[in-house]
Amino acid sequence: MKQNKNQKRQLKLKKEKKRLETRRHESNRMIKIAKVPDFITCNECGGKAPQSTFEILNTKGMDGIEVAVTGICSDCKLPTIAVSGDPDATAELMMVLQDKMGGGQLGIEQRKLK
Repeated sequence: MKQNKNQKRQLKLKKEKKRLETRRHESNRMIKIAKVPDFITCNECGGKAPQSTFEILNTKGMDGIEVAVTGICSDCKLPTIAVSGDPDATAELMMVLQDKMGGGQLGIEQRKLK
């Protein structure tokens, strides 16, 4: 089926919009990576989870959350999490995570990431 000029223009605009959105997502991901510290403090034992064990979590749709990172503590080998952003939003996210993880106490470290 042959496309008319208007259909071709719409397809071209759609592709350009998708390309720009992909570029914006990549840019946001790079900004988040730049904000990640060298280590995060373990919520269980107070040890350190090195950056090599980090996984940056998707925070799309989480208002007030700049970045959320999980890592594996080098001392106790347990997963730990660090969240940066608005203090109320980070506290709320940590409460949700605490509930989902069986009610254990998660430590909240208040510090600005880079």
